[in-house]
Amino acid sequence: MGKKTRLIFDAGDIIFREGEPGEVAYLVEKGSVQLSKRDTHKSAVVEIIRDGIFALLPLVDNLPRQYTATAREETILTVVSRSAFEKRLSDCDPAIRAVVHYLTRSLREAGDRLTSGGVLDTKRGDTR
Repeated sequence: MGKKTRLIFDAGDIIFREGEPGEVAYLVEKGSVQLSKRDTHKSAVVEIIRDGIFALLPLVDNLPRQYTATAREETILTVVSRSAFEKRLSDCDPAIRAVVHYLTRSLREAGDRLTSGGVLDTKRGDTR
């Protein structure tokens, strides 16, 4: 796959901002990342990422970043390029690709509803 690109962020550093285009995703090697979203009045913390991958949605749907990502402490991230992600996704069964696209759309819609004051009813599988 080629050489891995690693980035190091200090506490409080902005990794990316809500609304920016998303050409890469990130794998957390060390540290943690806070994802936040602004509404008309304030910024709300949506999620804290301590391990795993984040910022995948724009790689699937080509829409702008939905959140602002901020390092909470010294954080080391491995960059996952769009081309590497698309290569792996294209190698998948078409049904898996369809599921990924469906889940991406659902996650964006759920995030928008929650940050606009909506309620996600996980028992019913819908929002109100």
